Amino acid sequence: MLNNRKEMKKIIVTLLFSLFFYSSLIFLHSEITQEEKIQKTLQHEAAVTLKLIQVYVTDKEGNPVTDLKKEDFKLWDNEKQQTITDFETHFFVFPKKEPEPAQAVVSPEKVVPSPPPIPMNRKFFIFLDIQRNDPIGVIKSKRVARYFVETQLQPGDEAGVFSFQPMAGFVLHEYLTTDMEKVLFAIKKARALPVVLNWIIPMGSGGPTWASLAKPLNVFFYALEDLSISLQYIPGIKNIVLFSSGAGGKATFDRLGKRLASANCRVYTVDTNWKRHYLKGYFETGRGAALKQLAISSGGKHFEDPDDIETIAQDIQQMTSNYYVLGYYVEQEWNGEYHEIKIEVLGKDYVIYAQRGYFNPKPYSLYSEAERKLHLADLAFSDAPRSEAPTPFSLEGLSITGEAGSRLVLLSEIRPETLGEVFLNDTEIITLVFDEERNIIDSGRAVLKYDSIKHTPIHHYSITRLNPGLYECRVIVRNLVSGKSAIGTASVEVPELRESGLNVYPPFLLIPEKESIYFKAVKEEKGRKTEILSLNELYPYLSTRHSPLVKEVDRSVKKLLAVLRYSAGSKANLNIDLEIELIHGPSGRRTPLEFNIVESGKYELDDISLIEIKFPYLEPDLYTLNISLSDPNYNLEAVTSRTFRIR
Repeated sequence: MLNNRKEMKKIIVTLLFSLFFYSSLIFLHSEITQEEKIQKTLQHEAAVTLKLIQVYVTDKEGNPVTDLKKEDFKLWDNEKQQTITDFETHFFVFPKKEPEPAQAVVSPEKVVPSPPPIPMNRKFFIFLDIQRNDPIGVIKSKRVARYFVETQLQPGDEAGVFSFQPMAGFVLHEYLTTDMEKVLFAIKKARALPVVLNWIIPMGSGGPTWASLAKPLNVFFYALEDLSISLQYIPGIKNIVLFSSGAGGKATFDRLGKRLASANCRVYTVDTNWKRHYLKGYFETGRGAALKQLAISSGGKHFEDPDDIETIAQDIQQMTSNYYVLGYYVEQEWNGEYHEIKIEVLGKDYVIYAQRGYFNPKPYSLYSEAERKLHLADLAFSDAPRSEAPTPFSLEGLSITGEAGSRLVLLSEIRPETLGEVFLNDTEIITLVFDEERNIIDSGRAVLKYDSIKHTPIHHYSITRLNPGLYECRVIVRNLVSGKSAIGTASVEVPELRESGLNVYPPFLLIPEKESIYFKAVKEEKGRKTEILSLNELYPYLSTRHSPLVKEVDRSVKKLLAVLRYSAGSKANLNIDLEIELIHGPSGRRTPLEFNIVESGKYELDDISLIEIKFPYLEPDLYTLNISLSDPNYNLEAVTSRTFRIR
């Protein structure tokens, strides 16, 4: 029973979502189904854009050439010579041992005024081929990868971690990030039970044949091919450091190397099984030769000895740290067509490493399945997605700990009128919950049909059972035709259950007389659809006549409704006193609030109340609503709160 210290006692009673989604490229296990009928044709205006090309130049001995000027270069785009308008040099000087982060020397030289160039920080993908590695090879791979990240990567560099697993196939452990602690952790946790038959049984009589391994080799090839298609739209040169014992034939990987080169990807291959292969001769002319050819064809370099850690790290550093940037203007077209680039240094017999071309951007509707998956991975994992900047929207997490266990409620407010093109067609809503180790511990996908979308705010929610801990959450809204996207993010702590005393849910706040739509879905498990827990089961008294408060509320609102749920275990006949106050964020000023209890009652083992809270006039700012509960009979106390902004 609740006592209102300022009013008489009153007595009362008391979307979603779904596991999904794709599985081959990342965490995905179902395919996006595209609407056959495109409801609106996406239009792109022609524009002039600055194209930036990284160029690495060496002499015949492999030493970097660092004294070239803009006038020393000539550049052709589809056989048409271009005027180089922007020119930069980027060179690093590194110690021989235990390199410390070095400062870049940038010498800009510009002929005509132009916009600042796009940051050309280096991008590395660490690729651990676990399927074609034995345990020793995996250990060596990780040792080299860690050393390279710890000693060679510079502030502003980005790195991501992929692996190829025996059962899971192509797995993304960490997308491009500047946080090298995340990268090192991803390298550490990338593991699987290696299934490399020729490590257990020598190839030959009585053992497996190369033909029997053709299928997994083809899968590996197509995974890299899909990656090359997807990475072509990330600007600048991408550097793939591949740790493998080899795969496929030389001719096949020559073609793959050229495809990766056209996507501006250099591959640096490290032969993790050199010196230890049972069929040394075959390895040098077959799988090992394929690795080497892949590196050469892409413009990278092959390393035969995984124990030569310093040489591997410093050679890759040298090739990726000393480069020129040539800039020229082109008319950008949205047709996905390939442009061939040719670069020469006048009067010099130098070796030039540069991307061989680039692809024009193209509408999302023309993306391949692999490109759509990488687009989604970019939105899901990147702190700054490289696709067209997503529109932000409000997302809030409510952590609930009670006798029935711990749950996380993710509640978002999606306003179709403010998200523009995102809601011009059918839309998918994807929910991701990450633990402290960046593992995806819950995910879901639902489709919102265009015909059902109104201008009423949509409150999409999911409920997940979780262990106590810290969680990062992300909800992605993506148009299935145009790819236009919006993202909401939230950080939430799920607390431990108090063994004694009051356990209080965070209050569910409602803005009275403001229409809303709750979007609830079903959960899919192994092809079966099962209803998930309803939000109304956790917080009774919800109504579409009242809109949930998510992150912010207009200053014109004079009162709020709060659904308050609490329990004290086996203790009966609680006599709870309430105090409610509003704390001004910047100053800490506390303002007691008037309230009255509209209804209250029991639900399962918990007490639940619907409370009307009156607001005074408040200046726009950040505030915290504090609700204090106490029972003098049992000597119980607890506080729960919600923070929001008044706009």
